[in-house]
Amino acid sequence: MNHKQVPTRASTSSVSDQSGTDAFQRHGSIRKVLHSLVGNDSLLGKSAKMLDRPKTKFEDEAYSEYFREYSIIFEYNTLCDRLIPGLYVIPSANSCLTWYGVMFVRSGPYKGGVFRLTMEIPEDFPNSLPPKVFMDPGLYHPAVHPSTHELNVHDVFPRWSRTANRLWQVLEYTHSIFQQISIKCPLNKDAAELYETNKEEFNKKASECADKCAANTLSSVYHDISDAHFIRFTPFEESVHSSALAALLTSTFKSG
Repeated sequence: MNHKQVPTRASTSSVSDQSGTDAFQRHGSIRKVLHSLVGNDSLLGKSAKMLDRPKTKFEDEAYSEYFREYSIIFEYNTLCDRLIPGLYVIPSANSCLTWYGVMFVRSGPYKGGVFRLTMEIPEDFPNSLPPKVFMDPGLYHPAVHPSTHELNVHDVFPRWSRTANRLWQVLEYTHSIFQQISIKCPLNKDAAELYETNKEEFNKKASECADKCAANTLSSVYHDISDAHFIRFTPFEESVHSSALAALLTSTFKSG
């Protein structure tokens, strides 16, 4: 992956209401996550000044923008503590309202698949509707619209509560659709009907879809996207990647 910032790996936890431990607070990773969103001035410095001094009526819009960015940084830092298996996520270099992700599926009918996703956060977050999640165009799944590729998030999050809901919950739900397939409110009715009437054929199509999406991760189409944080893949090269692979395997064995 040749982006400038290594995406954060996210973690499994049950979807539950968050309490005082998730209270809004300042975090120290602003420069690392969203440094490109502000000009030459530090976001931390400018935001701290804005929060610490009295606010006039002319500053409402600017204050809301900084509050939103702080809220999203808090959400991203919370995601860092969750470790959702096989999921890698990073905010766009151009907008904190867009998050790029890649899902590596290790079990179930989509085993072996590598699926891209993009989460779009509303501009009025956190006082907003739920975020939208758009899946890999090649994904054949009952919960994913075959034309728009949008995941059915509203069935699980019919409304968004700034105190009870978190962005990591949306991503955890996204992870769960590959193991727990629901046809309750399908966006792809063809896939839902096939799953209900012929699971063997559905599993075959899911496996073919997983293989195709995994192969497409190297597509040159993705190299044309200008965002510096967009997750890109290149073929394995012994001379370039072998030392990193050895270090990764050594670290894995030691931690195990």
